[in-house]
Amino acid sequence: MKDFITATIGYTICNFRLFHGLKRRLLRSNTDGNRSGFIEERLFRATLRWWQKNVYLQENNPEARERLKWYVMGDDAGKIWAQHYDNQPLDFESQVGSMVYQQACPLLPELDRELKSLENAYVIQIGASSGREIAWLAERHPKLKFLGTDIYSEIIDFEMNRYNIPNLNFLRLSADQIPSLGKVIDHERLLVISSGALEYVQPEHLEVLFKGLSKLPGASIHLLEPTTKTGNDQTDFKASPFMGNFAYAHDYAWYAKQSGMQIEQVEKISPYTPQEKYPDLHMVDHYFMRASSTARAIPPTE
Repeated sequence: MKDFITATIGYTICNFRLFHGLKRRLLRSNTDGNRSGFIEERLFRATLRWWQKNVYLQENNPEARERLKWYVMGDDAGKIWAQHYDNQPLDFESQVGSMVYQQACPLLPELDRELKSLENAYVIQIGASSGREIAWLAERHPKLKFLGTDIYSEIIDFEMNRYNIPNLNFLRLSADQIPSLGKVIDHERLLVISSGALEYVQPEHLEVLFKGLSKLPGASIHLLEPTTKTGNDQTDFKASPFMGNFAYAHDYAWYAKQSGMQIEQVEKISPYTPQEKYPDLHMVDHYFMRASSTARAIPPTE
């Protein structure tokens, strides 16, 4: 009965023109949290749940699906998240569940160690958001080149106004476009990194990303993404069950293997244990993976 009432409320708000303004305001509040009171919170949950299941996930075209996502997350919504993360300092000794940060989130510490041994490398971050992570790496490795990307121009503007580091640039670019950029930049190593961004990438675009990187000599991908022990399988993509809130529990190792990339390391980290202590987060894991291209550079012709 509860699910029926929720679905009825969501259907009504999403399908009657009388509620068009309310629908848009509720969906856009997914990012800014601008909801007042218990009743509006319930209306928001019912509306988002129905809209994602019956509109967003029913769209077969990934570009059209991205436009629908922009309807909820675009404009200043992404900038709000960027400002939120910018106010959280990187502290490798801070607590994440039952672990310290560098145990629960090993991406940046391990990248930092690897970059120390490289001389001609280009590092691209997918969905750099506030830019704090790619800026931290750029400042520590001034001889290397870094690029932060995002799909929303408002976030790129925020990053460019926030940071002025000689070896760091920002560019509006989607994940599936990164391999094309990798073909034209001068590098011996191309390191593509993601920290909580690839979960929002459409499964079709994720496949393009991995297949493209697999063909680039010297390319590798390094990621740390939230995932769940059991996804809500509402899609046709068995390697990418939908988690809700526009995020997928992608099986990144599957995509790497399908593209022919070599998996260097894959690990699911469970920082939110025991269940009794973290009842709301115990199903969340951190998916940590490194994979590299096996393609070989073609020697120049004389």
